Amino acid sequence: MSYITATHLLETIQDKTLILNNPFYVRNCPEKIFVNKYMKFMPHTLITRNISEIIKFRDEYKNNNKTTIW
Repeated sequence: MSYITATHLLETIQDKTLILNNPFYVRNCPEKIFVNKYMKFMPHTLITRNISEIIKFRDEYKNNNKTTIW
């Protein structure tokens, strides 16, 4: 939560000091999730903590040369 609080504090001073990355967008557009707005340009993607979903995804796309599984 300190990260979120810091972005709120930075918003209050952004008119008085140079802040290169707008705290609003840093907080509200996490890069790992935000890219999902551009799915048509991406390979098949899964974001999950569920191990069984990961295994299912891997098995479904393991022979697809457009998918990278780490």
